[in-house]
Amino acid sequence: MRQFLFLITPTVLIYIGLHVFSNVPLTFLLFYSWLLIIPLLNGGVPSFSRITLEKLGWKFSNKSMTYGIISGVFFFVVIFGGLSLLHDFFFNMEHLRSLLDVW
Repeated sequence: MRQFLFLITPTVLIYIGLHVFSNVPLTFLLFYSWLLIIPLLNGGVPSFSRITLEKLGWKFSNKSMTYGIISGVFFFVVIFGGLSLLHDFFFNMEHLRSLLDVW
């Protein structure tokens, strides 16, 4: 349940900032304050050194770095390529422009 709360809270905070208060700076403040408070809720600020991560079971190797870079580039191309092809289908540009003018 705790992990679900950690997962859903950023979405809720973005919704509150954008739709409840209609304020973009407040949205950024809510979202990034959540990212700042997570280590405190999770038992203190961990030191993210290679030794600590290896103790947690994370293995660093050239193979894992290669897979990570390849999958990152793949999903970057899929997300941005898909949105550039389908943005007219998903987004009503006139509505977005009027909404941004109001903000």
